[in-house]
Amino acid sequence: RPGWDVYLIHQLNQCQDPSMSVLTTYPPNYDPPHGPGPHAETRGTILVPWKFDDKDGMLRQKGRLITSSQNNSNIPCLLFAGGFNFSQSSLLELCPYDGKLHGLFFGEEISMAVRLFTNGVDLYAPPQTVCYHMWKRNPLRKTQDVGSVGGDNDSINVTDPTWGREASLN
Repeated sequence: RPGWDVYLIHQLNQCQDPSMSVLTTYPPNYDPPHGPGPHAETRGTILVPWKFDDKDGMLRQKGRLITSSQNNSNIPCLLFAGGFNFSQSSLLELCPYDGKLHGLFFGEEISMAVRLFTNGVDLYAPPQTVCYHMWKRNPLRKTQDVGSVGGDNDSINVTDPTWGREASLN
């Protein structure tokens, strides 16, 4: 979206207290290699609770398209998206990511939502889409070395729990 930064700054400034507000949502899907294209969805999405996972008990959430945004107002929401959030950087000092949750994938968003809420931060969904995400998962297993944890010889390898449930700490 051209001018996404100007749009998001404007939307953040529409909040009652921009310094204590986050714009957050799950972006609509796109299918590469074509990208979103000229007929891409422009309505925003709002995060909603979906289900509790049978295996790990974590709350899963999903985005629902906003049916209309006649007045272009942000929509209050209770959930946080790790993949898209926009706020003043001072909020990361007030409520930083939990450094003890290495490799957490499912659970990161609910953890941040609760910690932001208990620190007086309001969450909102922007009424229009500003970016897109490829939601189709690659069936190949992905492992990422996220670097040193603790000492010089310590490392952690994390496999995304949707592709495999491995995590090894050496």
